[in-house]
Amino acid sequence: MPTICPKCAHVRPPNATNPEWQCPVCGVCYAKVGQAQAVVSTAAPPPAQAWDIPWGKLLLLGVLACAGWASYQHWNKLRSEETEEFVALDPRAMAATVRPGDVVMYTTTTCVYCHQAKAWLNQYGFPFKECNMTVDRSCQDEFMRRGATGTPYLLVRNQEMKNGFDSDEFLRLLDN
Repeated sequence: MPTICPKCAHVRPPNATNPEWQCPVCGVCYAKVGQAQAVVSTAAPPPAQAWDIPWGKLLLLGVLACAGWASYQHWNKLRSEETEEFVALDPRAMAATVRPGDVVMYTTTTCVYCHQAKAWLNQYGFPFKECNMTVDRSCQDEFMRRGATGTPYLLVRNQEMKNGFDSDEFLRLLDN
């Protein structure tokens, strides 16, 4: 009976010059490859379990989802209450209470957001002092001294608006 290599399936010829235990083509030991394949082939896969569900992880996911939803609802409620409070503020009426010097805006000539903020302030009649850092070096020095990083940078009754212009925040600072 001819010997067949378990690795490369080569049929060993009768006139092969290598040892009887070695494949003349791939050079493996027949016994070692056969044992390794036997071990692999006899290993049975674990039995499938139809209801192998990670209940703990699913429960944790559900609790986190509920907590996230509740937090979102609470945050939304607080935000809507703030919005309702400041929607009631009339910008034109607020502008009447602002004195010259109450609002200082640090700008640059090329800042698009600065132009938008100035347009909003002018639309509602807010008096403000513009300190253009492109034109006036002292404005830039004051801007840097305050640790500001972007424009427009506003001082509203000596309270800083560091993150640009936001009309709601502006009205809130004036209302304080």
